[in-house]
Amino acid sequence: MRFSLQLQRSTKWVKDRSGKAITVFAIFAGALAVISPALSPDGWGINADTSVVTKVVQELPGNVTKETTITTNSGKTVWDWLGLLGVPLSLFLLGAWFQSLQQKRAAAEKEAQRKQSEYETKEEVLQGYLDRISVLLVDKNLLGIAAKGDATSEQKELLTAAVDVIRARTLSILRRFEFDGRLKGHVIRFLIDTEIISKLKLNLSGANLSNADLREADLREANLGTVNFTHANLSGATFDRAFLQAANFSAANLSYASFFDAKLSRADLSGADLSRSLLSGSRLVSANLSRANLNGTILGQYTVESIQFNGITTPRMQFESAVLIGADLSDVTSDDETEWPIKELVIKAHGSLKIDEERKNYPVRA
Repeated sequence: MRFSLQLQRSTKWVKDRSGKAITVFAIFAGALAVISPALSPDGWGINADTSVVTKVVQELPGNVTKETTITTNSGKTVWDWLGLLGVPLSLFLLGAWFQSLQQKRAAAEKEAQRKQSEYETKEEVLQGYLDRISVLLVDKNLLGIAAKGDATSEQKELLTAAVDVIRARTLSILRRFEFDGRLKGHVIRFLIDTEIISKLKLNLSGANLSNADLREADLREANLGTVNFTHANLSGATFDRAFLQAANFSAANLSYASFFDAKLSRADLSGADLSRSLLSGSRLVSANLSRANLNGTILGQYTVESIQFNGITTPRMQFESAVLIGADLSDVTSDDETEWPIKELVIKAHGSLKIDEERKNYPVRA
């Protein structure tokens, strides 16, 4: 087996370098053919020979004349050899090029087949997940038990165990689809459509939803603490009253999203697009909004403590009745349409904005 592996490596090494060797040889031969007349006008002496012919002529009796003729063959020139070897060399180069082309085509087809097989496998895994969860919902009547106000202790235990199973399988399949945002979106939308999130209160904390396509998804009141939403498309999504503590929204698309009364303490919103989003009533204690796009964002009616606004722009942003206690507004720029909670609380210094420490606890009115 070791010999076979070594042979494969050697063959690959030869193939990888054969193309380069052919190219170098062709360049060398061409250059030699061009400069050879200047270096050796009479040829290179290959197959060179000299012939001597002596001719005896007797013109008169006793008068003999010898005539000697020396013929020199300087040998074949490079052009002669190239002409002689041109046909087989051309065939060899053409064959090597065709073989390389075939290998590349075969590799491309193999890669396409691999991707297709991977796609079909993922689709089968997703369908299996959907089928199992659907059967569990129907067979155990989970939604019916959850809707009961007088469920027995046995039913409650069954419901708790079933939800734990759903959570485990959901987190597992999301890990399997780590780099496939499309399939992650399908999983979450299934949980939304079947009301598993809203009625069974499925806990998705810690899930990896990076790059997920969840445009206009309804995730209100969902438990999404520490969820990874990096680079996810959440445009128009609803997170009203959701638990999003320490969630990671860095570089996510949150335009037109709603976070009314959401718990966003220690959430990372750095680099996120929050344009036209609604953050009224949301709690943003120690949240990070560095480099976020807050164009037209509404943020207010709640206390904003220790929040980082470093380097953001706030055109047409509305803070309504927010209290910016200990907020870091270094390098923040705003325009005349930005509505600060109380103008006296914010002063300009060196082209930036910061909280007036002497008046940060000034009573705020809507």
